[in-house]
Amino acid sequence: MSDNNLNNKIQSIQDQYYQENTKHRFFKKAQKIDCANKVLSEVGMNELIGRTVYYKEGTNMLLLNYPVFKTFATDDVCGPLTDYFIELLKYGKKYYNSIDLRIDFDTLTITGFERYKNFIKMSMSKISNKYDDVIKTCTIVNAPSFTGQIISLFASIIGPTEFTDLQTKLYVISKK
Repeated sequence: MSDNNLNNKIQSIQDQYYQENTKHRFFKKAQKIDCANKVLSEVGMNELIGRTVYYKEGTNMLLLNYPVFKTFATDDVCGPLTDYFIELLKYGKKYYNSIDLRIDFDTLTITGFERYKNFIKMSMSKISNKYDDVIKTCTIVNAPSFTGQIISLFASIIGPTEFTDLQTKLYVISKK
């Protein structure tokens, strides 16, 4: 399935969900999780994970796609998604020696960041610092105005020594 077809399918599932379930203005976290589970069941975890984290063909650039991630991410998906990410890091270490990690934060909001903070913590603790030597650069694209808060969260999770090392690899490209 092409990227456009996947995006259209996800949008269609979400539209149908919100037609059947009036969209809440407040207290919508549970509703977003319910909608994410609907997307997950109709599209499939493997398809969604494969479109969330993947290598740009023929390169050592490992891409993380937040716009797809947010459509299905729940705490239940954390384990399989993190395991897949680790497998891709191992692949990169074996075949490329180094990886350029590129994270697309397009459409990330403060509430989305808060919703996935626990997910990020769980993933980071599972990955720990085993792959620091493999990741050559980490570029955040479409960075929102509150990127400093995101970076502070990473600093608090990984610790001061590892964070100092990460800062030398980190590049931030703001949204236009």
